[in-house]
Amino acid sequence: MLDDYQITTSRIDRAAAECASRNSFFVAPSFLLDMSIRFFRRHRYTLSFLAVVVVCSLLVQWQFLQNQSAHVRMREDFILLQQRGHAKPAERFYQLLVQSLPQQSDRSLLDDYQRTAMLVDGSKPQLDNLVWKYHVSVKNEFTRRAEKRLTRLLDEVKD
Repeated sequence: MLDDYQITTSRIDRAAAECASRNSFFVAPSFLLDMSIRFFRRHRYTLSFLAVVVVCSLLVQWQFLQNQSAHVRMREDFILLQQRGHAKPAERFYQLLVQSLPQQSDRSLLDDYQRTAMLVDGSKPQLDNLVWKYHVSVKNEFTRRAEKRLTRLLDEVKD
């Protein structure tokens, strides 16, 4: 009695011989087509679920990148407005940026800190400069997060 492997092998050999006799390598053997159709019919719900999961994960990643680029764009617009002397719009962007600081990632805060550090001298107070104020706000947010992290680490060590 032939086992499944030998039957499948003989089918593949026959299909290859049939394709070779036709001198066409683009024609799929009918049994491969039948097997693939059977596979898709048998697993259609699982494959549909996986397709939905993949699409959703791509959409989440796309939205994350859009939010990150919107923050960078807002920061750069704020800096441009401040440098060109447009006080009112710059003040509005400053308020929006400061309000969004707690939701920003550490990487985004670091980018903001480095970008504003290139523009202002952090050692001298410049109370009339909004970029300097934003720089100090980002620095304070880093300090606040470091304190939280330190408290959490000390609590873990005690336990």
